[in-house]
Amino acid sequence: MYRHRTLAYKKNYDVSLSVKLWMDTIRKEGGKSLFDEDVAKLDGKNYMIAWSSSFQIKVMQDNANIACMDSTHKVVKELRPLEGSVQSGYLFTLLVKDVRSLQAIPISFMISNTESQYVNANGDA
Repeated sequence: MYRHRTLAYKKNYDVSLSVKLWMDTIRKEGGKSLFDEDVAKLDGKNYMIAWSSSFQIKVMQDNANIACMDSTHKVVKELRPLEGSVQSGYLFTLLVKDVRSLQAIPISFMISNTESQYVNANGDA
């Protein structure tokens, strides 16, 4: 069951290409995404991938008054694992409190291989 579900979400067996294809899909459906196509080539460099679906953008616009961020490590696989090892990345979730239901709703996700607050286009932290 897990294997079947995992294969359903992969757009390609190459992880970097699969992520790029998902980011393209999100943009085509009215969402926003940030993805550097050369992320697989950035040996030893830091990277960040971020996305929000069109639904999440609408929720953000309707509930812009309260926001918080959660950082979780070791829940996502590194896009560029080192030879012979599986590295984990960090998943950041930005949430807002819905004014009607008073529940937290995730409005954006980010994946990075660093917790540094500075990750620029060159992959430097």
